[in-house]
Amino acid sequence: AIDSVYSAGFAVMGWDLEWMFDHKTLTLVTDTGLLLRRIDNMLEAKKTKTPGHLVLLAHDQAFQTKESVAQLHYLFQQLKNNPEYELVLVNSYPGIKKDLP
Repeated sequence: AIDSVYSAGFAVMGWDLEWMFDHKTLTLVTDTGLLLRRIDNMLEAKKTKTPGHLVLLAHDQAFQTKESVAQLHYLFQQLKNNPEYELVLVNSYPGIKKDLP
């Protein structure tokens, strides 16, 4: 299936880390602080597919409450405040075609 998606011109990529959530209650399972430490550790240990880059999978259905949205906002603020990190769109990921919408 992935080959046919790729053949149709879509970019196919995986993720390095997933922000887990309970599929029944749609609540986040992983604490934001722990997630930040995992991000730090993976990048420091070069345990990502592309060293120096990390793709975080965060499912939109897990962010339906004010509390979960606040956790997402906190995660982004912490990453943005760290001068070692740069948040970019997926089309800036190394190897991705630059002409994606």
